Amino acid sequence: MLNMSPLLVAVVFVLSGIVGSTRIKRDDCGTVSRRFQECNQGAYKDYAASLTAGADGRPDWQARKTCNYMTASMEDCANILIGCNTAEEVTMMKDRQLEGILYPVRVLVAGVGFR
Repeated sequence: MLNMSPLLVAVVFVLSGIVGSTRIKRDDCGTVSRRFQECNQGAYKDYAASLTAGADGRPDWQARKTCNYMTASMEDCANILIGCNTAEEVTMMKDRQLEGILYPVRVLVAGVGFR
């Protein structure tokens, strides 16, 4: 099985940049930030469990599971930040994060082909 550790480290590092760049506008943005972190941790746990379970019999399982994880972390979880950040700011954060993660994903995960 492919060693996914470098990819996981890269994804966690990149995703942590979203919180680090969050501008606090209200007292409740701390709560939003915690919800974002919890969402990312849940997405990672789901991803790790899917990798531990192994191939599911369908083609490109690692690529599909990685894509699911990236979607959960970088789309669903990041959207939690809207309100403490504008939708435009969150979109810009997502774009920067994707730029940093796409190359490692292409290199480390078989079957990944972004269009």
